[in-house]
Amino acid sequence: MRVFIENWSSSPVTWYIASALVLLSLTSLIRARKSRDTRKVKRPPPGPKGYPIFGTFPSFLKKPAHLVIKDWTEKYGNVFRYQLGPGECVVLGDRETIREAFVTNSPDVDSRCQWRDCFISMFKGLSVLPYCEKWSNTRRRTLTILRDFGMGKGYMEDKIYEENQYLIECILDAGEDGKKNFDPRDMLRRSPMNTIYSIMFGKRYDYDNPKLLMLMNTIAYLVDTCAIASVYDILPAPLRPLAGFSMNHFRQKLDELSSYMHEQVEKHRKYYKTKATRDFVDAWLKANDEDQKKLLMSSHNNNNNCCNGEGIREPKPYGKLPDVIQDVLVAGAHSTGLVLNWMVLLMVINKHEQDLAYEEIMEVIGPDRVPSMSDRPRLRRVDAIVHESLRISTVLPLVAHATCRDTVIGGFDVKSNTEVMYNNWTINRDEKYFPEPEKFNPGRWIDADGKLRKDLLQNYFPFGIGKRSCAGEALARMDLFISIATLLQNIEMLPPDETVQPSMKPEVVHVVGLLAECKPYMMKVRKRPTYIKSK
Repeated sequence: MRVFIENWSSSPVTWYIASALVLLSLTSLIRARKSRDTRKVKRPPPGPKGYPIFGTFPSFLKKPAHLVIKDWTEKYGNVFRYQLGPGECVVLGDRETIREAFVTNSPDVDSRCQWRDCFISMFKGLSVLPYCEKWSNTRRRTLTILRDFGMGKGYMEDKIYEENQYLIECILDAGEDGKKNFDPRDMLRRSPMNTIYSIMFGKRYDYDNPKLLMLMNTIAYLVDTCAIASVYDILPAPLRPLAGFSMNHFRQKLDELSSYMHEQVEKHRKYYKTKATRDFVDAWLKANDEDQKKLLMSSHNNNNNCCNGEGIREPKPYGKLPDVIQDVLVAGAHSTGLVLNWMVLLMVINKHEQDLAYEEIMEVIGPDRVPSMSDRPRLRRVDAIVHESLRISTVLPLVAHATCRDTVIGGFDVKSNTEVMYNNWTINRDEKYFPEPEKFNPGRWIDADGKLRKDLLQNYFPFGIGKRSCAGEALARMDLFISIATLLQNIEMLPPDETVQPSMKPEVVHVVGLLAECKPYMMKVRKRPTYIKSK
């Protein structure tokens, strides 16, 4: 928005742009009126009024979107709507309404908004596909491969643990065993990126490998740019170049990432052997071969029995494999790295909770055995740290779906192709379920019997809810649990010394864009001594 205003006020053709604005405003108003006339609903949700072309966008210049929406929820109720450029958004403010929309009303709200151009150009494999057969088939295949290929069979656990050993070595080198302050965020992001990359392609990169750095930096740039691209998305196409708003560099970086994914898949395809399943790509190619055999068999049977009226079956529509992998790396590996950063930051700040978790690890598995998902039922405090970190961090503050047909939510009519979102931030800070919500308190997740509280588990949605929930949830949970358990088992995470600049002190501050990162911080680390149980 600021770029638009500065270019508009300083351009030598201001009169032309102003005329275009007036004309487009009138056109927008006429179209909006026609749209309202043809799309009248009996019970539309209430909501704030907006401006021509921009809708309510100026409100989001004052403070982060999730806080603006929080204020509107308090004013307009648990179901309200607002206009953002060409699109209408309906917001759901409480758990009951969220469950009604995404579970009870499924698949009415299982689509994705298609007018956010930058977002849908970045996530083409699975995340932004509208509700259709192609999305269903792609999601089903992705989940099946992740489950059959490694979930629960030890393969993925081994990959995660292997990567954590490299991470610990890197951290200990950077901290010189407690002597030096250092910023851990970059190396912590490399760990889940490498883990998921190795699951996809069967290999990992050294932490200083240019290809790994290219992947991380490109993905970080795309995510950050996508967060500020709302102006581009809401401006009518003729106004974008007039406003000096260009997404050329964004699209160039996106093309580079996409080309890299296609190149890697083609290299894999070249050496693929039918009986060998080395990784996710092999498993996908094998599934393609099996589908092709079924089609050939079906075609042969139909030719032998041409009177059955069935004809030759068409192949199932799937998303492209390179696009699916790109989605997994951007939406999965990058966000998992951000959560891991939050977890380490919270351990540095809350040394007492770190020590309690360390004692639990020593009692359950000791200093030598490798942490495993089979240990999770007995490592309740470690598991609680994962859940509380997901709550505190709220890496994805706003979760958006879209309606694929007319529906009713909370007693209000919602038309097809309307964006429907909920505010994860307010859900995770609801004092009814989470007293003192800003306090890091893993103990809140453990009941009197030492088990995780089901009532809390059912009332927050860190990986989404319904059919459109995160396809990689099980993998992300496994990565986070094994990673923090391994770190706690091997290293002691400490605050920096007094020489650190105030801006780099560890504290809970959200840097909010498309995702909510923790602020830059410094820490110290030293290897755990031989365990002596505290009295």
